[in-house]
Amino acid sequence: MNAGDERLIELMRAAGVSSFAALCKKTGVSEKALRRLRRLQLSQMQVVTLGKIAGGLDVSLERLVQVFSEDGNTVEEAVDGEEMVRVQALQVLEPWLLQWSAAVYAAQQNPLAPAVKLVPLMRPVEMLVESWGVQASWVSG
Repeated sequence: MNAGDERLIELMRAAGVSSFAALCKKTGVSEKALRRLRRLQLSQMQVVTLGKIAGGLDVSLERLVQVFSEDGNTVEEAVDGEEMVRVQALQVLEPWLLQWSAAVYAAQQNPLAPAVKLVPLMRPVEMLVESWGVQASWVSG
């Protein structure tokens, strides 16, 4: 067993995930992507994928990168350029994204409410986040 496996098993145990296959199923991440993490190959992984794994393990993206980075890098040190913009944007948007589906549902339940007119205005934000590979229940579709 390598160092990456040991680190991952420890996080899985803390999150109540019983196997690598169960983690793949819970996060929607491929076995290939999980193998990269286990081999400490973070530079070959997309930040969105790391975020899904972090969510499945109930840890922050920052913590996941620190645990699996061979030299204790932060997220900012582990990724660059466009990926960093995505990470920063998602960190800022996350609280809003988590509440958006509830707001959309409430607006759609009362078509006469002025809020229903805001739903289509947010479609560009939804499309942007989807283009980053983030598929969450908040997308109103």
